[in-house]
Amino acid sequence: MGRKNMFGKIEMSSQEANQLKNLAEYGLSVDAEIASLKQKMNVLQREAKIWKQKYEKMKEQTKDFREALRRAPELMKRLVQDVLSSNREHQEKRSPKRNISMDR
Repeated sequence: MGRKNMFGKIEMSSQEANQLKNLAEYGLSVDAEIASLKQKMNVLQREAKIWKQKYEKMKEQTKDFREALRRAPELMKRLVQDVLSSNREHQEKRSPKRNISMDR
């Protein structure tokens, strides 16, 4: 694209100039897109770090439960079912269903 003349300047046809202009415009738009994507990537990396920290914290908090589950899965299953069913019964006793009459 283009040729140097004897004075060291570049000469090009109008078609080559248009092609160069289009490439420059494309380069600017790609640079803007790259900047936007880098910004998004930084945000996502920060979010991933936060979620990883939350995961590690939860993993540490549940290590005893997971070990018990590994050693005695059936016993732990019954324990969880008992806790959940007693919790449901307790909630039902605390808030009995109201009998609202629609007659007025």
